[in-house]
Amino acid sequence: MNKLYTITVVLFLTSTLFVNASTYDQKRSELINLVSKQLSLAKKVSSNYVNFQNDLKNNQKRQIMLTSIQDFHSNHLKLIQNRNHTKPIKSHLDEVDRIWIIAHELSKEKKHPKMITSTMNDIHKELQEIRKLYKKNIANN
Repeated sequence: MNKLYTITVVLFLTSTLFVNASTYDQKRSELINLVSKQLSLAKKVSSNYVNFQNDLKNNQKRQIMLTSIQDFHSNHLKLIQNRNHTKPIKSHLDEVDRIWIIAHELSKEKKHPKMITSTMNDIHKELQEIRKLYKKNIANN
C-alpha cells in the first residue's frame, strides 16, 4: 500500500512538472510570435502613417493607418500584461511602453511623420532585443 502511494505521488509530481514545463515553453513561443508581429507592425505603423500624411484626404490610407496603430497597441497591451518577464525583458518593455505613449499621442495628429518614424524605429530596436531575450530564455530552459 505504501509503495503504491509513493509511486502514485511520484507519477503525479512528474506529470505536473512536465505539463508546467511544456506550458511555460508554449507561452514563451507565443510571446516570441507576438514580439515578431510587433516588429512587423512597428514598421507598418511608420510607413502607413507617412503614406496617409502624403494623402490626407484618402480615407482608405487613413483606415489602414488606424488599423495598424490599433493592432500595435492591442498587442503591446498583451505583452506588458504578461507577468512572467525577466528583469531585462521588463526593462525593454518599459522602454517600449514609454516610447509608444509618445508615438501613440503623436499619431493622433496630422503631422510629425519624421517623429513617428523615429519613435517607431526606436521601438523596433527595443523589440529586437526583447525577441533575442525570449529566444535565449527558451534555449536555456
